Amino acid sequence: MTVTPTEASIENVCIAVPTFRRETLLGSLIDALAVEIGGAGQPRVDVTIVDNDPHASARALVLGRRERFPVSLHYALVPEPGLSVVRNFALQFALSRGFDTLIMIDDDARPDPGWLAELLRVARETGADAVEGVALAAFAVPPPDWIVETRFFEPAPIADRARLEEFSTANVLIRTAAAERYHLAFDRILNLTGGEDQLFSRQLIARGGRVVRAAHATVRETVPPNRATLRYLLMRNMRYGNCWVIGNAGVVRPGPRRVAYHLKDAATALVGGLFALPALTARHGRGGAARAAFRMARGIGVLLGISGVKILEYARQNEPSAAAPPALDLDPRARD
Repeated sequence: MTVTPTEASIENVCIAVPTFRRETLLGSLIDALAVEIGGAGQPRVDVTIVDNDPHASARALVLGRRERFPVSLHYALVPEPGLSVVRNFALQFALSRGFDTLIMIDDDARPDPGWLAELLRVARETGADAVEGVALAAFAVPPPDWIVETRFFEPAPIADRARLEEFSTANVLIRTAAAERYHLAFDRILNLTGGEDQLFSRQLIARGGRVVRAAHATVRETVPPNRATLRYLLMRNMRYGNCWVIGNAGVVRPGPRRVAYHLKDAATALVGGLFALPALTARHGRGGAARAAFRMARGIGVLLGISGVKILEYARQNEPSAAAPPALDLDPRARD
C-alpha cells in the first residue's frame, strides 16, 4: 500500500486518559508518560486527564504533577457517569483544539518504553485511521495457575501492521479527521455497559476506515485480585455477549434477520462450549473447563441482549448529582 505524506503526517497529538478513582495507578501512569514524551522526531504532544468522578478525586494529583510535567497537562472534570461520555469528551476536546491525532490509554495501564514512538511509527507508515497497541496483563498478585491457563488475559498474536476488525481504547491511536469524515462518536447506548470502543471501531470500518495493529506498542494493564476470579471472568464474558447484541443495533439493520443472527450466535456459543467442555477439561484441567464456561457465558449474554436486558457493569449507586456540565482546567503553558 502506498501512503501519501498527507495521510501519514502527524503533527499534533492529544493523549487522553479517562480515569475514575484510581489515583495511585493514575500517578504512576502520568510519571511514565512524562518519560515517553519528548523523544527525537516526536510531534507536539499534550496530555489530558478526563476525570469521571463527580468528586474530582484526580484533580489535586493532576495539578500537583503539572509544574514538572514536560508538556501541557490538562485536567477535565466530566461528572456524568459513563464510558461513552468521557470518550466523547476526549474526542471533541481533541477536535476543538486542532489535534490531528487522539491517543487513548486507560488509567490502570503503564506504557512500556518506546510505546508512543511505536504507535506513531505504525500510524505514519500505514496511514491507517486507527492503530491499536497491545495490552499485556500485569497481575497485582500472582494468580492461580488455572487462571493463567484460561488464556483470558493473553492478547491475540497479531502481526505488526496487520488489519483489525475492531479495537479497544485501552491503548489506541485515532486520527481525528477520520472521526469527522465518518461522523463517528461513542454510542451512548453502551455508556454503562462497556463495548463502546468495539462498536466505534466496527462503525469506523463499516464506513470505509482502516484499523491496524502496532504489535510493539505495549502497555501493562494492572489486574487486581478481584478480577482474576472465575466469577469475574464469567460475568465479563457474559457482558461481552450482551454488548455485542446491544451494539449491533448501530451496525446491523433491525428486524427478524438480526434476531435470527443473534440466536444463531448464542446457540453456537452455548452448544460449542458444552461440547468442548470434556476435551478442554481433560487437556487443561480447571483452566480448560473455565474456557468452555466462558463460551457458554457469552451465549447467555447474547440471549439476555436479545431479550432487551442490559448488563450495566459500569453503573453506579448512591452517587451525587452529575448534572453539572464538564469543567476544563487548561495548563497555562498550553500552545494554541
